[in-house]
Amino acid sequence: MALVTRDGDHKISVLSVDGTKVEYTKRDINAGLRPYGIDVSSKGDFAAVANIGIGQGDTDTVSLIDIRAKPPRVVETVSVGQTPEGIKGLARRQARRGRGDERQQQGEGVAVLRRQRPARGAAREGHGS
Repeated sequence: MALVTRDGDHKISVLSVDGTKVEYTKRDINAGLRPYGIDVSSKGDFAAVANIGIGQGDTDTVSLIDIRAKPPRVVETVSVGQTPEGIKGLARRQARRGRGDERQQQGEGVAVLRRQRPARGAAREGHGS
């Protein structure tokens, strides 16, 4: 399975992948306004999508999609800072802690990346006045 964001109509398409054959399953997921960046967890159990909104004061969000659900669906959406352009699912890992075989389980998470844009008409650092 693969997921593709469709910025123009606010949907995420579910594709089937079999070797080199990719097909649209005719299943779409609605996560938020203008889904943009998307990433799948290392275990393949969830995807995180950055919804960048329409830029008119709406709330920008990140949605988590349960990929293992039949059919896949959004299970959580949270508000984030303005214009979350990139997103990265963080891998689950076990870190050794202390003596012996004691281990600390660190869960999966989501990192939201945002590119700072200068205000219109503002001079960029090192340029202009």
